Amino acid sequence: MAESKFTRSRRRHSKAERESVLLEYASSELSQVRFAESKGISISTFQNWLRKSRESEADAKPGDLVPVRLVPGNGPKKPASSGLIEIELASGSVIRVAPGFDPDEIRELVKILRESC
Repeated sequence: MAESKFTRSRRRHSKAERESVLLEYASSELSQVRFAESKGISISTFQNWLRKSRESEADAKPGDLVPVRLVPGNGPKKPASSGLIEIELASGSVIRVAPGFDPDEIRELVKILRESC
């Protein structure tokens, strides 16, 4: 049996590179498979990065600060002059706060959300 001349080499990606790729994926409209192919990354490696990223976000305890990723193109849908504040939670739920809100009510809401998570 003849041996193959070609061997698969593994390329190590730094944490910064992985985070950059995940941010780019979040703003793309490609499937995981198509995106991984476009970057020359195996789908299993890419899905592993996604899983680890989600786990690290889920490991945060109530009250902990968690990293926030700003994704280009996913900004507010309304004009900036509306004064509306939107807070998107990791679960996908969105809290919309209108101008003139009561800061004490927001504090209470955040306290309830922290206790329930």
